[in-house]
Amino acid sequence: MKKIFLLIYGLSITLLAYNGGTYVGNKKDCTNGNAKACNDLAGMYLSGMSSPVVEEDKDKSRFYYAKSKELYNKYCNAGDGKACFDLADIYNGMKWEVPQDYKIMLKYFIKSCDNNYARGCNEVGAFYKRGRGTSKDKIKSDKYYQKAVTLYNEECDKGVARSCRNLSSIYTLEMYGTHNKAKGAELKKRTFKLYNDLCEAKDDEGCFQMASYYYTGSGVSVDWKKAKEYYEKSCKYGQESACWRARDINISKQFELEKKMALRNLWFKYGLMEEKERKIRERRIASQMTDINDLNKTLAEKKATLAKVKAENIIWDKEYEKRIQSIKQALENEKKSIEARVK
Repeated sequence: MKKIFLLIYGLSITLLAYNGGTYVGNKKDCTNGNAKACNDLAGMYLSGMSSPVVEEDKDKSRFYYAKSKELYNKYCNAGDGKACFDLADIYNGMKWEVPQDYKIMLKYFIKSCDNNYARGCNEVGAFYKRGRGTSKDKIKSDKYYQKAVTLYNEECDKGVARSCRNLSSIYTLEMYGTHNKAKGAELKKRTFKLYNDLCEAKDDEGCFQMASYYYTGSGVSVDWKKAKEYYEKSCKYGQESACWRARDINISKQFELEKKMALRNLWFKYGLMEEKERKIRERRIASQMTDINDLNKTLAEKKATLAKVKAENIIWDKEYEKRIQSIKQALENEKKSIEARVK
C-alpha cells in the first residue's frame, strides 16, 4: 500500500503488508505476521486454485487457519479493533474445522467495538437485534448501532472513504431507523470523490475501488473501458490482484452485464410491488375473519357478516387480479424496452 493510503485509513499491523491476495504475496506476508494473509492462504488451500495453480491441501489449510487465528488473537489483545472483528468472523462457520459459534462471535465483536472499530459496533447491534448468541435487546442494539454511526461519521469527516461508504448504506437501507435517502446519496457522491482523489494521488486501493464502481455500475453507468483503465492504474501502483482483473475484462461483454443488471433490478422492483399488493390482501382477509368471529355477535349477525364478506370479496378479488395483471404487464413492457435498448 502507498503511504498516503496508510495515513488516511490508519490500517492496523494486520493489514499493512496486504498486497491484494496473490498466493506468493500471501506466503511472504503470512510469514511476516500478517493475519489476513494467513487467512487468505488457508482459503486457497481449502479448495485449491486454478490461477495460479494451488493444489488442495486440507492439512495446510488447517495449519494456516490456526496461524491466522493466533495472530488475530494476538493483535486483538493488543487493542486492534479490526483484528478482533476478523477473529470474530472466523467463527461464522465457514472456516476449516471452526464451528459456527455466535456467542464467541459476539464476544469478539464487542471487543472490536470497545476498541472503536465501527463495523464491530455495527455487528453487535445486529446480534442484539436478532438475538444471535444472546437474547434480543433493543436498548443494547440501538446503543451499539448509534456508536457505529457516530464512529463512521467521525471517520468519514476525516476523509476515510470506506467509512463514508458504510455510512451511506446505513442511510440508504432502513436498518437503524435513520433512513435518509438524500443523505445516503450525498455520502455516495462523497465516497466516489474520495476514492477518485486517492487514485489521482497514485494510491492503488483508490484506483481499485474506482475500477469496481465502473465495472459493476455502482452509482455510475457501467463502463468496462474505464474499469480496465483504473485496474491497470491500481496494478501499476502496486495492487497485484488488479493486474489479473484488468487482463480478464472483456469489454465486448459489457452490454451483456448491463442487460443482466437492468433485468435483475426490474424483477426486484416489480417483486416489491406484487408483495405490497399481497400484504394488503392478507390484512383485509385477517380483518374480515376478526369481524366474522366476533364473540359479541349473534349467530344471525355472523351469518349476515359472512354473506357481506363473500359479496365484497367477489369485487375485491377481481380488482386485486386486475392490479396484479397490470403490474405484470408493466414488467413485460419494461423488459422489452431493456432488451431493445441493450443489445
